[in-house]
Amino acid sequence: MRVNAATWIWASVAVVLAGGAAALQGPLNDVALSEEETDIGWRYEGHNPWHTLLTVGPGALRAPIVVGLSLRAEKQKEEGRFYDAKQSADLICALQPRFAGAWKFNAWNMAYNISAETHTPQERWNWVHNGITLLRDQGLQY
Repeated sequence: MRVNAATWIWASVAVVLAGGAAALQGPLNDVALSEEETDIGWRYEGHNPWHTLLTVGPGALRAPIVVGLSLRAEKQKEEGRFYDAKQSADLICALQPRFAGAWKFNAWNMAYNISAETHTPQERWNWVHNGITLLRDQGLQY
């Protein structure tokens, strides 16, 4: 396999840029530690460790994961797999604990949409209760 000149040029550019980023990382860390507002620890003190792990762990992939889970939860709801949809909704809320829209939508979805698709009054109340519990017991603290 023969490597052309353009490949070598782009590889050299990548090495130079990676070296520049590495050289700037130390000063950026010093600035971040000196600024109280950028200290990430204060944001997560006293919070649920599960939510902290899911918020910090996926990093930049959190948004695509949430979109995928939202699509999955909607499909599960349409197929009548309500408890699977509830688990997906719980995971969405855990990934976005400080986004009120996630809590509000998932609680509303359980209390109104899923409950309307069930057959007995007991099942309906169970889903209304699940929506209220999600919002009241978990969502309000965030």
